Amino acid sequence: MTISPDGEVMGLGGFMAVTNYPATTKGKNGKTNAMGVFPTMKLRVGKWIIKFSCVGYVTQTVTIIVKARRKVTLSVMMVPVPLPPIV
Repeated sequence: MTISPDGEVMGLGGFMAVTNYPATTKGKNGKTNAMGVFPTMKLRVGKWIIKFSCVGYVTQTVTIIVKARRKVTLSVMMVPVPLPPIV
């Protein structure tokens, strides 16, 4: 997970969750390590919606399609939440 626009690594504090994972099983989620990397996640074949969030940044939602015996790698660039104008 990087910070837009310069690609600086975000580091700790990012959160990822598969939002459409079956509620009857253990959820799929993870947190970034010090290098801004999420743990590897094994998902079944199908279409998944993954939400990335971090305090102070706009939440990103990505839809992926997992195919049999294929690896999916995502690179997410987080954008800071705009500050309100000073009046």
